[in-house]
Amino acid sequence: MIEENPHLPYESKNKGAAHMCGHDGHMACLLSFVPFYLQNREQFPSDSTVRLLFQPSEEGPVHGAQLMIDAGCL
Repeated sequence: MIEENPHLPYESKNKGAAHMCGHDGHMACLLSFVPFYLQNREQFPSDSTVRLLFQPSEEGPVHGAQLMIDAGCL
């Protein structure tokens, strides 16, 4: 794919390439798990907790995982 946002700081430095980090794909995976879980929840231990987490900003100077841990997500 060709980057069509040349003004952005994360524009690919490689001709014919683009920054496609996959956030939409990751969110689709999380959301597609929900109906699977709801249809099969009797197979999960009854005393377990399922958390679906989406990590923001893994590329930034302060990474998403640490922000989420600091916020108490786990």
